[in-house]
Amino acid sequence: LTGNTPNPFVETSKLSFHAPRTTFVRLAITDVFGQEVALLANNIVSAGTHEVEVNASELMISSGVYYYTLTSNNYSITRKMIVVR
Repeated sequence: LTGNTPNPFVETSKLSFHAPRTTFVRLAITDVFGQEVALLANNIVSAGTHEVEVNASELMISSGVYYYTLTSNNYSITRKMIVVR
């Protein structure tokens, strides 16, 4: 899971992750309180690099700090993103 770019961002940002093989992934955004605010992926992906666009307006998230977590099998990684509106 790479850091989102740009970060901080106003409207849209992109993040990417690499799957070494076909696998199930879950990619979710949570607020600072741990409440899930968006689910970006919850499906099986093929091996390779995948890119996901985050659109703050479409997801109806306001300015603030958020965390995005990629979970696959027994692996999980979390990164921070900042929305400035």
